[in-house]
Amino acid sequence: MTAAIYQTGDTIQVTDRFYSFAGVLTDLSAVPAVKLYAADKTTVSATATSFKISTGTYRAYVTLPATEGIYFLAFEGTATDTTPVNHREAIVVKFASST
Repeated sequence: MTAAIYQTGDTIQVTDRFYSFAGVLTDLSAVPAVKLYAADKTTVSATATSFKISTGTYRAYVTLPATEGIYFLAFEGTATDTTPVNHREAIVVKFASST
């Protein structure tokens, strides 16, 4: 997995897509929750509000913390058959003056 690198305090746009087992974009039973976790699995930011932009595709805006570190961004929801689904992506947050 390759982690995206962002600056502290940035607000980022995140988009995720959910597919059926047949490989077709499919809606969840409700819009997914979006959370940011620290490496120790504690929730870092309040749940961002996600919204549907098309079938099976959801977007959210997340403001990153002021502390450098490796975080995990997660879309968490439920498929229409009640199966829990989630997608997690590692992100690296650095101070604006860092390289």
